Amino acid sequence: MIRRSPFGNRNLRFFGNGNILEYYRKQITAFLFLRKRAAVSLYSIFPTVNENVAKQFGKHSETYDQVAEAQEELADGLFELSIPFLPDTLPSIFEIGCGTGFLSLQLASLFPERLDLLDISGQMLQKTQEKFRTFFPQMNYSLFQGDAETTDFPGMYDLIYSSATIQWFSNLKAFLKKTYEALNPQGKIFLGTFGKETARELARAYEKVMGAPLITGTNPCSENDLCRLTEKAGFKILDSATAFYTQHFDSPRHFLKSLSLMGVTGVPQKTPLTKTRLLELEAALKKENPTSSCTWELVILGAEKKG
Repeated sequence: MIRRSPFGNRNLRFFGNGNILEYYRKQITAFLFLRKRAAVSLYSIFPTVNENVAKQFGKHSETYDQVAEAQEELADGLFELSIPFLPDTLPSIFEIGCGTGFLSLQLASLFPERLDLLDISGQMLQKTQEKFRTFFPQMNYSLFQGDAETTDFPGMYDLIYSSATIQWFSNLKAFLKKTYEALNPQGKIFLGTFGKETARELARAYEKVMGAPLITGTNPCSENDLCRLTEKAGFKILDSATAFYTQHFDSPRHFLKSLSLMGVTGVPQKTPLTKTRLLELEAALKKENPTSSCTWELVILGAEKKG
């Protein structure tokens, strides 16, 4: 059976003989018999190193879902990529950078044996918790607040997911090594991130107006680079893909405002953006990008722990 991926024309295969339907039947049956007790949600606080990122996303947690189209698209694509590689038994799952729960709710639909969710922002975690209370009121899960690069992971897992998060990391190599050590034998990791072409329209207009590159505070990664780094960490690549998603806005000002509401534009620049410069930036965006669109380079990868 073929299912159309949200990543353009790329097709993702389910288990060829219909086993995916049997898999979900087993999951639902297990859920009905094993989850009759009340849900327990734990909230643990770990030290946060990247305070700027935490504050920005926390500040915009109320508006994030309204504008984060590309982030939701990335989460959908990553989940679909992972489906053919799910284990036959109820898995233990750890999500890093759960945000407001775009991917978390899809992971909950697998009725995992254990579900731990980590995010750097307490406000984002609250949004995820609200969604779980609505859609999975009997689900047992744990919430953890902290910086994934410095926080000790709370356990060992069969599956580790992270979507729209690793681009904020300062040391991806160390993070991959850390996740490798937190996986059970034959455990799998699924990563979604943004590539270097993301928001290229804004980058070009900003450099034209300010005479300096736009500082995003992120470390974007191409599909090839992500595969190479993941393999060096000891993983076997299962699948990967790249797609370009175009998000449309009403005007250059709406474009800039929406990026701000996502919490992704709070990185201080070398030269402050004054009101006059902001108007110049809007004009440059309108000239360079008449459709007021934003390109997002979406990169997804699945890999398995060797040995």
